[in-house]
Amino acid sequence: MNRLIGISMLALVILFSAACKKDNTQNGTATMKVHLTDAPGLYDAVYVDIQRVEVHVDGQGWAALNTYSGIYNLLDYSNGVDTLLATDQLPAGLVTQIRLILGTNNSVEIAGVNFPLATPSAQQSGLKLNINQQLSAGATYGLLLDFDAGRSIVQTGALTYILKPVISASVMGVNTGIQGSVTPSVNAYVMAYNTTDTAGSFTNAQGEFLINIKPGTYDVWAQPAAPYNDTTINGVVVIAGSFTSMGVIDIQ
Repeated sequence: MNRLIGISMLALVILFSAACKKDNTQNGTATMKVHLTDAPGLYDAVYVDIQRVEVHVDGQGWAALNTYSGIYNLLDYSNGVDTLLATDQLPAGLVTQIRLILGTNNSVEIAGVNFPLATPSAQQSGLKLNINQQLSAGATYGLLLDFDAGRSIVQTGALTYILKPVISASVMGVNTGIQGSVTPSVNAYVMAYNTTDTAGSFTNAQGEFLINIKPGTYDVWAQPAAPYNDTTINGVVVIAGSFTSMGVIDIQ
């Protein structure tokens, strides 16, 4: 369970597409779409109250996107599933940051029991993430927020928990990452890492995992539940626009 209590750097993935629109080009705006996904965690449910998504455009300040506010069960959006969280047109220019405004109705369900997730005021007032992406007029930009629920929850007492999400930003292409499964199908945390990037995912009930990460060469580390041992596979190559299949990882 200690693996679930730590705070880890997670993946905020910026996806680019060349969907040029004539009207956007003429009025100097770009379209931004923000999607939400999650790495599976060892909880029944993790509910996060997302009230607003804002971006900071250099020289123009903060702008609120058209946000689909509500309480999201992060575990509904794992292993490649995502949902549209916010979208809007923005003036062309440099977007330096994005921030999430959280509400207070956050909770975690464990063994059928729901526990409130205390949320520090700094998180409620705006969880800021660096982007530094130039928006070109007429283009569409997608941002995939990879919210690792399991590793964003800190247990502070016997039955008390805090939501402390930490999210990093990395640039990558659409549908890019690593997928596979472990055997036997036990709970395991699988992490891909190199000198500059790290991302991970818990396996689902079938032992499957999917990690969104940008192109590069990674070592993949599988940490299963006891009594099984850790396993590391070196030199896994990820190519833009596809998921590298690792097949079945046999853990002992």
